[in-house]
Amino acid sequence: MIRTGIFYSKNSEEEADILVRSFKEVSVVSPVKSRKLDNISVLEMKKEMALMDAVYFAGNSWNAEKVKMILRDEGHLYCETIPLISLEKAKFFYKLENEAGCIVQFFHPYLFLPCNFNRYKKLQTPFFIDGHLKFGIKDNLEQQILYFLLFVISVDNSQFSRSEVYSIENGKTFSVLDINLYFSSGSLVRLNLSPLNPVASDISVYQRNNSRLSFSLYDKRDVKDRNSERNAFGCFVKAINGKSSLLISFAQIYQANLILEDIKEKLRFRGSVLLESNRLK
Repeated sequence: MIRTGIFYSKNSEEEADILVRSFKEVSVVSPVKSRKLDNISVLEMKKEMALMDAVYFAGNSWNAEKVKMILRDEGHLYCETIPLISLEKAKFFYKLENEAGCIVQFFHPYLFLPCNFNRYKKLQTPFFIDGHLKFGIKDNLEQQILYFLLFVISVDNSQFSRSEVYSIENGKTFSVLDINLYFSSGSLVRLNLSPLNPVASDISVYQRNNSRLSFSLYDKRDVKDRNSERNAFGCFVKAINGKSSLLISFAQIYQANLILEDIKEKLRFRGSVLLESNRLK
């Protein structure tokens, strides 16, 4: 039985509890509301960690200091929120994850959608990925690119070779951002972002067997799909039990940040400030 403590965010309590309890291999041992966390001393947190095998960070309750403590105590970690952090911090957590030897899983906003999850199993490298994102003014451009990169890395974990970046912009606004990525496996990835995109956001994957697979994109932070989160948490539980599973961990976040930094460097060379936004802590 996997003993799990849940750290809740606002309005996340019931959904997280139902999800965890739906797995017979998992029990909830320590539900803690986020508003109480700041009043819990390090000593008390360590006492709670001694009772847990895994920690579930529900909603947007990402907290770097508490994540460090969990990994250093070799606890398994599941997070509903993918953090937007610097390359340096991504490298730090990647190393800490390796040292801990524990399972880390982040819920991806569209990778675990039931329709996408089933198609994902049919993907084989090399391939051509054609991604189109209809970018809105309220969207976080850097976060959307990170989601896309994590999708790509999850299906092709070969070495990243180089990128090509093209943009048409005016100050911090743009009409087109086109990114080509090349991998040592022979895969080519193209991402087109534009607020003028007339079609819905999607990803098409073309393979050598002449097959084309289409993947849906939408923001899982705004639209809750229990089946999608169940897929992600199910992979987490399988991995803890030593079974092969799809994981989005700090290893993938670090690789995605390496590519993202390469893209940003090319944009800086062009005098662009599109991806020079403030990151989450």
